[in-house]
Amino acid sequence: MNLVQLNLPKNSSLFLRNEKQISFLLYLKLNFNPLPIIRQVAAISVGMVYSELLLDLDYKEDSNADGDFNIIMDKNGDIIEIQGTGEKQSFKINDLVKIVELAYKGISQLFVAQDNAIK
Repeated sequence: MNLVQLNLPKNSSLFLRNEKQISFLLYLKLNFNPLPIIRQVAAISVGMVYSELLLDLDYKEDSNADGDFNIIMDKNGDIIEIQGTGEKQSFKINDLVKIVELAYKGISQLFVAQDNAIK
C-alpha cells in the first residue's frame, strides 16, 4: 500500500491512503480560503439628542433621543439596512443625509478595528 505523509502544523501529520483522499486534500488546499469573510459589514446607531447628532448612543442618550437610527453598511460604503424612528419628532430628508454620513464615519472606524483584529 502506498502512503503519502503530509506535515501539518504543530508537529502533527496526516497519512492519506488512496488517490481519492489525496485528490480531495489537494482540492481543499487549492480552493480553501483561510479567511472565509465574503465582505465586511458593520452597524452603528445614530441619534438626535437635543438637536445634536450623536454616534453610538448609550442607554441614557437613546432614552432621550428625539429619534434614532441603526445603520448597517459594508466596507464599500454600500448601505445594507437603515432602521430608524422619530421617537419625539419627525426628520427632514437633509437630516437623514447627515445621519448616514455620520454613521459612515463611525462605521469606517469599526472597519479599521476589524482589520486590526483579523491580521
